Amino acid sequence: MLDNHLKFPNALPKGYKLEHYHIIQTLAEDNMSLTYLASTAQQEMVTIVEYLPKHLALRDRSNNHVLLKGPNCKYDYEWGLSHYRQEINALMAIEHPNINSIQASINTNNTLYKISAYINGSTLQTYAQNRKFTENEIVMLLEPLLASLSTIHQAGYLHGDLTPSTIIIDHDTQQPVITHLGTPKNLFLGHKNSPQPSPTNYTAYEQHHDTEKQGVWTDIYAIGAILYQLTTGIIPTPSIVRLNTTLKQNSSDPLTPACLIAQNNYSVHFLAAIDHALQLSITQRPSSIKAWEEEFNILHETLLEDSIKETLTAQTEQENDTSSSASASALSIEKKLTITGLSITNKNQGNNKKYTVIIILALLALIVLIASGAFYYLKPDK
Repeated sequence: MLDNHLKFPNALPKGYKLEHYHIIQTLAEDNMSLTYLASTAQQEMVTIVEYLPKHLALRDRSNNHVLLKGPNCKYDYEWGLSHYRQEINALMAIEHPNINSIQASINTNNTLYKISAYINGSTLQTYAQNRKFTENEIVMLLEPLLASLSTIHQAGYLHGDLTPSTIIIDHDTQQPVITHLGTPKNLFLGHKNSPQPSPTNYTAYEQHHDTEKQGVWTDIYAIGAILYQLTTGIIPTPSIVRLNTTLKQNSSDPLTPACLIAQNNYSVHFLAAIDHALQLSITQRPSSIKAWEEEFNILHETLLEDSIKETLTAQTEQENDTSSSASASALSIEKKLTITGLSITNKNQGNNKKYTVIIILALLALIVLIASGAFYYLKPDK
């Protein structure tokens, strides 16, 4: 296994104490930051993101401070650090059960550290491997994701880095959790002489063109791309490739709509909502989470109605089957009882007749006896 120092030369060393946190290992690195797994003395696990733009700074191994690569880097570095600090301070106010909220920040080593809870779970990317989701399962994942994303937007911020790898399925709750809130990777978007974030299969094209306005529709595109992959099993074509193909090459969009691929497994409403989110033009996408959610609410109500109808139909069929079975049984019993009843009735009727004759004869005998006695009693003696 590659030594951590060789793999991440700018990372803090294992065991380094950052206030009351101890670095356990380096998890990841990109052009703007390093991510660590750390713990407290109480064994509370956290993730720590360190601001360290590689084009401007590096690690001083003598004291672990962040050093500028040159005097001409000072302005950009401090500009980025200041903006990142402001963003982190504002984002700390955002709380939602499905957001991995920012717990704290630490200013030291000439940089900034963002502290968040460690989520024990699997990324959606891993969770979705070799698995086919039903429509209901996706809706159950989507509802909390849209609610948490709406919370971020209402605070006046975008996430900007939504992918199957930044959404974690919590092992304890089985709920999706949005991570990477307040990522510094987009800080220098559009800045000259600054490395730009690499296009992904989930980012909208406006994230790579500083002349285009980002907004709620940008995050909606990302969620739409994630849903596209979950429903079709196909990783969506990057928006940059789609744009270049359709505009510059005057060719058709290389991204086949979800409604043409997965129509046999999902409803028209559901796939139409996904395709709506993946429109290249920002004006053709849903303008808000609420507006997009309404498209899925129609679906959700339809699913609920269909579910109720299916349940009622099944119950009716079961009741009909039970009723038919009961009727057949009743008819069979009735026939048996009728046959038996007839013999019983006839027998009873015969018995009744016999009993009636006996009673009549007994009464006649009693009358004769009484009459004889009376006659004998009243007869004058000779």
